[in-house]
This record gives sequence, C-alpha cells and structure tokens, in this order.
Amino acid sequence: MGNSIEVFSPKPIDWQIGDETFTQKPLRVDKLTDVLEKMVDSVLGTGAGGLLDSLLNESQSADLAPTLMRIVISIPKSIPKIVALCLDVPKKEKYILENIRARQGLQIVKTFIEQNEVAELLQDFFGLMNDLGLESGQPKQTTKEQAKELLEAMRETETETKTETKKKKTTKTETT
Repeated sequence: MGNSIEVFSPKPIDWQIGDETFTQKPLRVDKLTDVLEKMVDSVLGTGAGGLLDSLLNESQSADLAPTLMRIVISIPKSIPKIVALCLDVPKKEKYILENIRARQGLQIVKTFIEQNEVAELLQDFFGLMNDLGLESGQPKQTTKEQAKELLEAMRETETETKTETKKKKTTKTETT
C-alpha cells in the first residue's frame, strides 16, 4: 500500500461588511506571507517585538493560534489592512475600515489563521528561526530585519517548490 497524502481544503466563508459580501478562502503562499509580513511590521512598529519572541518561545506548544491572536489584538490600527489582505481584497482597505465591526475583524483574522494553517506553518519554519540565531528560550528581541529574513525564506521555499513541480511536469511530458 502506498502512502496517502492528507489534503487540507477548508470551505470558503462569506462575510457581510457594510453593503458588500466578501468570500474568505485559503490564500496562496505569496498572499499568506503578505499578511504575516504586515503583522510583523505592525508589531515591530509598536516596539512590541517581545510578542514575536513569545511566539518563538511557545513554538513547541500544541496550538500557536492564541498567541497569534494576542499579536493581532496588540495592533488594532492595522486590523483593517490585515483583514483586507486576509480576504484578498487589498484595494478595499478603506471600505473595510469604514464598515467593519471590531469583533468581526478579529473573527476574520482567526478564520485566516485556521484556514491557512498558519500556526502549523510557523511551527514548521521555526527551524529557520534557529538558523537566524533566534533559538527558543533566548532573551533576544526579534528585529525587523530578522523577521523579514524569515518571511523571505518562506517565499524562497515556495518558489523552489513551484520550480521543482514545473520541472517534474516538463520531464513527465517529455517522457510521454
């Protein structure tokens, strides 16, 4: 018997914001990293890099989602931008800012974390954090440059995976 591959395919969710309906669905990796980058930039912009360190320190925990939500709650002014990115409608940020309810914004971000398996993704990438010298338990403060390096490494990994997939498809086509 061969190995089976687990497919994670959450259902889209519709959100009514003002007079418009937005459909939230899992994002591609490049869009996913855009959301995470906005979160990181917002946290570091407030001088609360310690929240990112708490995420690192809790990286072995079974569920990082509560820590991620604490991070989001710490940056309320950025929530409309983050929500617009989560819904993949960045040009609607102003509309969302003018029409969203605070609780609804947090629910959308929570859904984003669950739909995109963000907590699990971050756990997978904590090895990269160790490579950057941010081992769990160290009292170092996360810097903007270090956070950006992690996000760039995530993008490079996705690009490499896409390149490998294309090569496999090309090789398969050439052999048939």
